[in-house]
Amino acid sequence: MLQAFRAWHVCVLSLFFAACAVPPKPPLVLPVQPVSVLTSSRWEQLPDWHMQDLAASWPAFLQSCRVLRSKPVWQQSCAHAVQLDANDNQALRTFYEEEFTPYQVNNPDGSTLGLITGYYEPKLLGSRTRSERFRYPLYAVPDDLLQIDLGAAYPQLKDQRLRGRVQGKRVVPYYKRAEIDAGTESLKGRELFWV
Repeated sequence: MLQAFRAWHVCVLSLFFAACAVPPKPPLVLPVQPVSVLTSSRWEQLPDWHMQDLAASWPAFLQSCRVLRSKPVWQQSCAHAVQLDANDNQALRTFYEEEFTPYQVNNPDGSTLGLITGYYEPKLLGSRTRSERFRYPLYAVPDDLLQIDLGAAYPQLKDQRLRGRVQGKRVVPYYKRAEIDAGTESLKGRELFWV
């Protein structure tokens, strides 16, 4: 009888604890909404399009053509581009207008104001040893580089940062590119790769 009571007691306790178990939560599924909608536009709608100095963009486009011209869809445009005078702003403007289509970025609600963030991820060939081919150092973050969160001291400067170094008793801007290329003591031995 005692054995039957114990078995019944274990069965009741098992059911009791099973009822207390929390079922696993289903995965959270967020609705996917389009971030933006692109609509074809006209060059005249770009602010100050006819006043832009396009010469600054031209070397970058020609550099891109070194890779793009191997793709059939770009061959004609790149062949046309190398024939143009980089100092003839009107010729560059005409080229862009004939070869490309501008697009307007709209928010899903139809508004046109917003923030666009772009990222660039360089892919560099490098070596762990310096050579004629790989002669430019890629450094680790230097130990003397300060990163100061200005918002911690001044709430009105939230999300503002200052980068620099200590010189004497002052924080001064970090070394300029020319100073780094000339050689700074704080970067010696911090080379990760040579590119």
